[in-house]
Amino acid sequence: MQDKLVNQTLNIAPGRLCVLTARPGQSLHVLTGRVWLTEAGRPVDIILEAGESHMLRSTGKLLIEAATSAHLHWRSTDPVAVPYANLALAE
Repeated sequence: MQDKLVNQTLNIAPGRLCVLTARPGQSLHVLTGRVWLTEAGRPVDIILEAGESHMLRSTGKLLIEAATSAHLHWRSTDPVAVPYANLALAE
């Protein structure tokens, strides 16, 4: 059985890139730090700081780059939406 990334926390080191497969209705909340988001199908990137959230609007890749050490909460209403296998931290 494959674990699912639902209502989980993520820690991303500064300068690291996290790639998730996202769907509309999922959300990302920054608990600490600052991140830069690039959402598939969206013409502008988003910068979030501690205390801010973003509700995803499109299906596809979500790139999250940490500007500072970041602790994030990923929330999904779809328990099969994002398998851990789709989580990749780029070096």
